[in-house]
Amino acid sequence: MSTEPQRTVAERKVEIVARVLAESEGWALGAIEELLDNIADTHRSDGLVIGKRPSGAPVIKSRFMRELMRSIHEVEQGNGISLRTLERESDNW
Repeated sequence: MSTEPQRTVAERKVEIVARVLAESEGWALGAIEELLDNIADTHRSDGLVIGKRPSGAPVIKSRFMRELMRSIHEVEQGNGISLRTLERESDNW
């Protein structure tokens, strides 16, 4: 367990900027630029509309991904039914 005090977000930003300013290797600056571009792309795509629901409401990528991950987790936990079971049950509707 670390006994160092937690740094604030502002302190962390200042430290990162200082480290970037001190860097002189072109390959390292290129890697930093690529990382920042990837972060920006992720932020942009989180609010991306990837479709519409039958009601006309937008399907937002970040929400869709959360729902997908939750569904995968449910299946991995054994919660849910097979397509065959669903078809049998739907015959009784």
